[in-house]
Amino acid sequence: MISDRRYAPRPGFGLLLACLFAAGCGGAKPADEGDPTVRNARQILGGLSEIYTFAQTTNKRPPAKLQDIEKFSRAEAFTYPALARGEVVVFWGANIGSGSAILAYEKNAPLQGGWVLLQDHTLKQMSAEEFKAAPKAGS
Repeated sequence: MISDRRYAPRPGFGLLLACLFAAGCGGAKPADEGDPTVRNARQILGGLSEIYTFAQTTNKRPPAKLQDIEKFSRAEAFTYPALARGEVVVFWGANIGSGSAILAYEKNAPLQGGWVLLQDHTLKQMSAEEFKAAPKAGS
């Protein structure tokens, strides 16, 4: 007689499978998947989109300098420090909400390409050539 117990999964087996699948074993990944610099660029620019919008809405004018968003970014861990370190360049004083001009970008985008934040909140990766040709907010 065969015992049902023999076919029962071992404790923790489901957790092991979940961890393996979460780690991405056995599947094709997008080119930038898992690259912390790409993920951080998107997080920083995405966070800036939210903070900039909140500051503009609250103050009824767009932020004119980094210090104008400081009090709005306290709960967000990546954006303000990255801006203070100069990792992202912002066209301060430009409105956010509509428009296709670049509002902010990774510091290397003009020469190497990179992620940009458009005035309509779109995050987009551009080549250096696309960046040079794209309109800039406030220009």
